[in-house]
Amino acid sequence: MVTHTSLLAQTDSTTTVMGYTLGMHADSIPKTNLLKMGKFQKLMRYDRQDTPLKLAGIDLEWVRLFIWDNQLHSIEIKCREGQGDKMTAWLKSVYGSGKPMDAMGYRFDFYLPTMRVLWEQNIATKQGSAMFVDEAVNDKYYIFMEQR
Repeated sequence: MVTHTSLLAQTDSTTTVMGYTLGMHADSIPKTNLLKMGKFQKLMRYDRQDTPLKLAGIDLEWVRLFIWDNQLHSIEIKCREGQGDKMTAWLKSVYGSGKPMDAMGYRFDFYLPTMRVLWEQNIATKQGSAMFVDEAVNDKYYIFMEQR
């Protein structure tokens, strides 16, 4: 299990997911296997086109990158049906126990100094989605959206 102290020491490495570092400049993002999908709520979306998509032996449905103001705002990863328990275990092994957001144990939030991870799993299909969000970029994005 990863302790809170070791998480602080690993802040730089834990903000990198599948080779993408949250907050990185858009020009630094490798465009190999990325398909530009347009904008959603002022965030430019790119989808990974690799086949098969995997993360730590977990089969993935999709990997989506969201860019705002030329910075990587967030990464959304959805695991395939039946892979949710493996994804939950991987998230906990990397980011600690997280904060349970429901009584059944299928929603967790992981808060780190520079990012947060939001995890939600479907109880029936064991399919889930993790959103990795850069806090600094999200703060600027939030202010931008509030001032519109």
